[in-house]
Amino acid sequence: MLADNVIDQTTGTARFKAEFPNTDDTLWPGAFVNVQVLLETRHNALTIPSAAVERGSDGLFAYVVKPDQTVEARPIQVAVNNGRLAVLDGGLKPGEPVVTGGQYRLQPGAVVQPTATKAVAGASPRAAQ
Repeated sequence: MLADNVIDQTTGTARFKAEFPNTDDTLWPGAFVNVQVLLETRHNALTIPSAAVERGSDGLFAYVVKPDQTVEARPIQVAVNNGRLAVLDGGLKPGEPVVTGGQYRLQPGAVVQPTATKAVAGASPRAAQ
């Protein structure tokens, strides 16, 4: 594999050239692919759906559903966000439910009705929408 030592500042991408078997002819010569590179493996990492991550004037936060079904905006520290899951470095405890939809209608103290959602692998089992 060959790597170009220049990163395109407009797209944040780098060029790589590699050869590998293409026995089922899925790719054509000169085709472009999107690749994710695994840099580290975190065991027992706390994750939430990316849809729960919000950006505010003070940084990233998530709406956490409290036991009385009200929400609070909690600052979070996101280590990695791949668009599906966000790996957190802090801000939440395991099992705390977060809001994954309709955040634009919320403010701290608002009452929510949790709904059953399809669990995302590694994410909190409960989410409110």
